Amino acid sequence: MKRMLVFAVFAGLVALGVPAAAEDHTITCDDLDPFVGIDAELLAAWPGQRFTAAIYDTRTECSYDLRPEGRITTASVLKIELMAGVLLRAQDEDRDVTAAEDALIVPMIAESADPPASSLWLSLGGQSGMSSLDDRLGLDDTVAATPWGGTSTSAADQTGLVRQVLLGEGGHFDADSSTRARDYMEGVIASQQWGITAGLPEGWTHPMKNGFFPLTGSGWRINSVGFIDDPSGGGYAVAILSDGWSTEAAGIEAVEFIAESINDVLAVEGLVLVWQGTFRDDDASIHQQAIEILVEAGITSGCNAEGDRFCPGDAVTRGQMASFLMRALGLSPQEPSRFVDVDASPHAGAIEALAQAGVTSGCNTEGDRYCPDLPVTRAQMASFLVRALGWDPMEPVTFSDTGDTIHAAAIETLSAAGVTAGCVADGSEYCPDEHVTRAQLATFLVRAFDL
Repeated sequence: MKRMLVFAVFAGLVALGVPAAAEDHTITCDDLDPFVGIDAELLAAWPGQRFTAAIYDTRTECSYDLRPEGRITTASVLKIELMAGVLLRAQDEDRDVTAAEDALIVPMIAESADPPASSLWLSLGGQSGMSSLDDRLGLDDTVAATPWGGTSTSAADQTGLVRQVLLGEGGHFDADSSTRARDYMEGVIASQQWGITAGLPEGWTHPMKNGFFPLTGSGWRINSVGFIDDPSGGGYAVAILSDGWSTEAAGIEAVEFIAESINDVLAVEGLVLVWQGTFRDDDASIHQQAIEILVEAGITSGCNAEGDRFCPGDAVTRGQMASFLMRALGLSPQEPSRFVDVDASPHAGAIEALAQAGVTSGCNTEGDRYCPDLPVTRAQMASFLVRALGWDPMEPVTFSDTGDTIHAAAIETLSAAGVTAGCVADGSEYCPDEHVTRAQLATFLVRAFDL
């Protein structure tokens, strides 16, 4: 079923052919597809030329593809993955990026310097090491090669990598790594900020990396990958890949034609979401309907005193989880007596109610602390829900990444009950260590409690 999105009618919708006189319109992701009709224009202007592109818009959760079957060699776009590999290595070793690593990453990203990239390629294990990194990050269309610029990839893999590195999706990169990656990619020198930036309005930032180099048999590879930040929140990951160019300039012109077509639709000023729900900040979320169900059921009244915001992207704290579950279970707040660290929490009564109901025994082995301000992981959420509903834990078989967590049986129970299908498209992973957002929890609660 096509996802329905509601947009206000301002100047931006005129560009889509929607009459400006109307008050509002319900439109689909397809109505905002910037690639509609572009294939014919590309064939007319650049016959026989190879292109592929992909977009993922976090504001609407819509995805778009142009010639998705295309596989293009990366050239310097691979430097995003090299940076990612160094950040992951530092995380794995529980340390910060070293000064030596930083001194290589900065010119590699900012100036597209090749010698630092070659050094990092070798330090990460060369072709075999990068193949392992591809597997870890789920870059199924990416095939590492030597030399590194000959690595082939898809546009979808590149937008997926951007979402993981810059947005922390998938649970591989922590917040510090994502912030550092963004700082690196926002530092690209002005002369290399062509490509995905074409046609952007003033004020739209764009962490990015381009690839531009000739290869025997492939001509000039002209690639542009990054994330476009909407000043009002969210944005879209975009990758445009091409090869076979006789000159660099010709390739840049064509890539920027595609980028401008994208930005004309997705970065048009005045294209804003209508506030039609209870909260001002949950528009166009895939979880919006679930949030409204929680409101109707009296399970939430928002995240601020005015009651007009839900804070959908915020991580759920253990205290908030207690209040959500107490209301969903129809329990009453109880006088706090179990935990020594909850007196200052507005959720203290709910926490005690959950403890008395056997839903929680706290956050430490002594059972005298609850840690109300800590964020809830997807694994912990599974145990909360399974205990709250009295479901029997099941033998883990569905997900490949839950074997090391004590919550694996509870996660399997949620899967069997249809509460979760995992965190990746093929349903093979659950991302147990990733934090649960308030919006995601709304959907989990609606499914679990059959609201």
